[in-house]
Amino acid sequence: MISSIELPPKKHGNAFIYILIEAQSTVDYWTALRLWRYTLLLCERHKKEKTKLPLVYNLVIYNGKEVYSAPRNLWDYLPIQ
Repeated sequence: MISSIELPPKKHGNAFIYILIEAQSTVDYWTALRLWRYTLLLCERHKKEKTKLPLVYNLVIYNGKEVYSAPRNLWDYLPIQ
């Protein structure tokens, strides 16, 4: 589910916030990468009409039985510690 909020104009114009909510019942190792892709797609779509990028807040609601063990950010996919 994606919701968007347009904040009222201030000194520098409007601000946009997208809230992306995803529910998961199983651990998906690639969730963080998929959310990053969604964020980039939203920004690409948004920039066609606006000059500033929106804030995108991703929220995963996990209700699985096992402990959530997948990476939580993109850095965890890299072989650098």
